[in-house]
Amino acid sequence: LIDKENNKIDFKNYKIFILIQIIFYYFSVLFFYSKLSKSIDIKLSKIITIILMINPFLTQWHITMLTESIFLSLLIILLSFAINCKNNFNFFWIGLIIGILYMQRTIAILYPLVFLFFIFFNEGNAQKKILNFSAIMFGFFIILILIGFHNLKRADIFYFTPMQSKTDLQTYLEPNILSKSKNLSNLEAKIFIKKRSQKILENNEFDLNKEKDKIIFFNIIRNKSLENIFENKIVTVKIVLKNYFHSMLLNPVQVYYSTKYEKWIDFKNSKDHSFWFKIRIVITPIFFVLSAMGFFYSFKKLDLKLNLLIIISCLYFFGISCWLGNTRYFTPSVLFMSIYFSIALNEFNLKLKKIN
Repeated sequence: LIDKENNKIDFKNYKIFILIQIIFYYFSVLFFYSKLSKSIDIKLSKIITIILMINPFLTQWHITMLTESIFLSLLIILLSFAINCKNNFNFFWIGLIIGILYMQRTIAILYPLVFLFFIFFNEGNAQKKILNFSAIMFGFFIILILIGFHNLKRADIFYFTPMQSKTDLQTYLEPNILSKSKNLSNLEAKIFIKKRSQKILENNEFDLNKEKDKIIFFNIIRNKSLENIFENKIVTVKIVLKNYFHSMLLNPVQVYYSTKYEKWIDFKNSKDHSFWFKIRIVITPIFFVLSAMGFFYSFKKLDLKLNLLIIISCLYFFGISCWLGNTRYFTPSVLFMSIYFSIALNEFNLKLKKIN
């Protein structure tokens, strides 16, 4: 996608890639509909499909490369395979898809555990359920092993967790903890962290051109961040809870304004932010209330196993990623909530028909 000669984005290839993302997403939704319509009311299936296709909280990501769009498409395909999933081959495919999800976002690392609840309510004895979960883990581990051996061949070290994930705590959480606990400005906290990192490098004489040294260095950084977090538990909990709360404020224009403004602070101080903040304050509770109503009705509409998978998946992705405080990371949960939102709309439609 990059023109190496001019060091600029090749917009022709960019547009092609975006088109592929969009086609892949709508294909996944139609595939989901083909499975869902065979297990629940077909009119409800159509409403769910339409909502997934037009929901601006989801569709906005199609114009960005390699972000939520592909991840959402894979989640939808995963749900499709979970519908009436009975044999080990289907569970193996689920494991493979989770592995590919992990390649997109490391937050999927523990997602196989969510399927324990799904399998527990599945038909069959204990032996069959163990085989079902083993099939998932087998498919998942194939992807992890391929990643590990690729890194082993490339850098002479076997690992499958991205190095960037080892510094997430230091990048996104620790500066706020230091600011609150040591009464520092955000800049002073970042300078403190930078000096600490330089001291670690000097004491250990790491060569960051060597991937082995870089991984060890990043592991030490992660451990230092964890030490700081555990030393300031109350401050950390307050910051994390605030971030969780902020992440739930739905933002249908996040992608658009992230390209319009170079820095977030510029957008925050703009009239655009003020205008859309008021709209977000209105649409967020509406979406949540309707989704909650849909969840209540879902026990009469959806298969129990599928319903549990949807709600636990929603909670899983919220819990594992929304501590960052960015509304972007709430998107997978919005995908699952959209199903409940659709069920609520369907119920309103049925009641209106009775009245008329």
